[in-house]
Amino acid sequence: MFLAIEGLDGAGKTTISRLVSERNNGNYFRSTPQELLGYSLAETFFGAHFLYYLVGNYLTGKQIQKTNGLSVTDGYVLRTITSHEAFGLNPSLAVLVSPLMEIMLRPDLSIFLDCKREERIKRLKTRKKMNDQFEIVSPTTEVKAMASYAHWSQTLRHKLSFLNATDLEVPAVIEAVENEIRSTDIRNRVRKEIGLHFQSYKDFIPKGGGILDIGTGTGLAALFLKKMNSCLKITGLDV
Repeated sequence: MFLAIEGLDGAGKTTISRLVSERNNGNYFRSTPQELLGYSLAETFFGAHFLYYLVGNYLTGKQIQKTNGLSVTDGYVLRTITSHEAFGLNPSLAVLVSPLMEIMLRPDLSIFLDCKREERIKRLKTRKKMNDQFEIVSPTTEVKAMASYAHWSQTLRHKLSFLNATDLEVPAVIEAVENEIRSTDIRNRVRKEIGLHFQSYKDFIPKGGGILDIGTGTGLAALFLKKMNSCLKITGLDV
């Protein structure tokens, strides 16, 4: 299971990513490895800064493919593209590297931690990073980032869930995230089983034929299979 925790600065991405990973014996990843190229190159010009983080995302995905169990990232490719677009990234560069973003490991679930601006600024002030442009931004820039999240989550086919964490204590946020993980895991297992069902039907059902599948859960399977292949006439009966 690959979970990406997304959100604007100060939303709690790092805190929640670390705690969810620790509580579930998972693997925690920062998707912006400083050792990749070093800030001397990354800060040369804005495009290089974007490519630095994007390549970091790509390498993180490669690392996650080698792990077992739950892997949690503190931000991922959506965070990279949306934050840079909001600050004026040249659109032609985003289009140019879109094939790279397409082949990156796709999270099983991305959760956007939503939090009121006032609360986020309060947290950022505590960090004493008021001079960092990527920490305190204008409301207009944040609106651009949100619009970019909506666009790129659809373009890259990332399953993005929103969690309003403004009035929640950390344990409640963790519980909500873990509930999303369990739900996603169940859906993935159901899809896998349905895929096996579908292959079985496909192997021996003649075109235009039909089948009555009787057994626990097959009513649900039949509904999915009908959507996957309208040529099959499948009737499912839960018992």
